[in-house]
Amino acid sequence: LLSNSLCAQARFFPLDEMLFKIARIQEEVSIQHRVDFIKRDPNARAGLRSQHKKGVVLDLGLSGQVFAIQELVYFLLQQIISNAFKASFGAYYLQKTNSGKPIAPGYEDMAALDEPRVEITLARTDVNYVKVIVQDKGLGVPPNMLTSLVATTDTDRLSCFKEIRDSNGSSTGLFPFLVDLMRFEMFMQSDGIGKGLRTELLLPVDMNMRPQV
Repeated sequence: LLSNSLCAQARFFPLDEMLFKIARIQEEVSIQHRVDFIKRDPNARAGLRSQHKKGVVLDLGLSGQVFAIQELVYFLLQQIISNAFKASFGAYYLQKTNSGKPIAPGYEDMAALDEPRVEITLARTDVNYVKVIVQDKGLGVPPNMLTSLVATTDTDRLSCFKEIRDSNGSSTGLFPFLVDLMRFEMFMQSDGIGKGLRTELLLPVDMNMRPQV
């Protein structure tokens, strides 16, 4: 009954516009979370903005409509993209202010992160689906923890992954439920600590989805 009720709320909406909006909001949130840098150096804001502009890559190569429950898709993509910013930009700056201390349990041996980067790609897979790919160049995830992690900004804006029992953040554990509910497909992959996380989400599209020119 729940599934039928929610399916009745599905409609067409532009996915490329949604991704652009989420990315820009999260970019601004990420900059605002670097308040310690800005307080020490008022000119740092310009540098932060420049770094985010360089490190946030949008490849929204399609325009058109997808058919789904817009609010749930927004929530799901917002969580995925927010996690990518926290694991990349958040972890990068946390390393700089953490005096050499590990930023989270299990990450004691992680090397210094390279310049933060978040890539968001929208691409066609076939006539029935479009794929959203969110790739960050950040914390990475130990393979055995991939399905039991959350991103949190609780203590000192500790923007890193923690086990569910230790956090009040937004859980990736919700992802399988939402994906199954909306009949999407989702894949998450990480090569390990310090090697980033790649998330792929497949959504149904209408026949008018077309490459942008």
